[in-house]
Amino acid sequence: VVAGRRPVSRSLAALGATQARVTRAYARAYRDRAPVAPDRLQPDAREALRAEGRRLVAVLLAYLDASRQEDRERWEGEALALIGVAGRRLADAGADVPEVVAIYLRARQPLLDELAAIGKRRALDTIKLAGLYERAVGILDRLLLQLVESHSAALATDEGRSRPWT
Repeated sequence: VVAGRRPVSRSLAALGATQARVTRAYARAYRDRAPVAPDRLQPDAREALRAEGRRLVAVLLAYLDASRQEDRERWEGEALALIGVAGRRLADAGADVPEVVAIYLRARQPLLDELAAIGKRRALDTIKLAGLYERAVGILDRLLLQLVESHSAALATDEGRSRPWT
């Protein structure tokens, strides 16, 4: 009977990675070392960036929880749109590409840390944890590419150029 049981797939929230918990992890990460570029944003744009960041956390958790490909595609599309807006906002704030990449790399760490903590707290099967981490890194990598592209496109538009990388 035991050998025939299938492991039950539980949501990240059920494992402890709720949106509120991950959002708190981000708040702790930014408390002492806030990124420079968002500080150059106008207050309303800064608040919008924060709200979009909180939404992005929720979308990423939904993406990682999704069991159907069409659901993952929908959540990924929303995540890409949100990160595109962030790229344009950071371009408006005068951030250059190295600064944008540094902000992003630092911003993704609380999510990865929380996923690692789930594995420690809940003693997840290493194969499941590795798969979860692989999916997370995959979408985070795609988001980084979108962030750089949207940031560069916004800068190119502002400078009157038609190609973002020239």
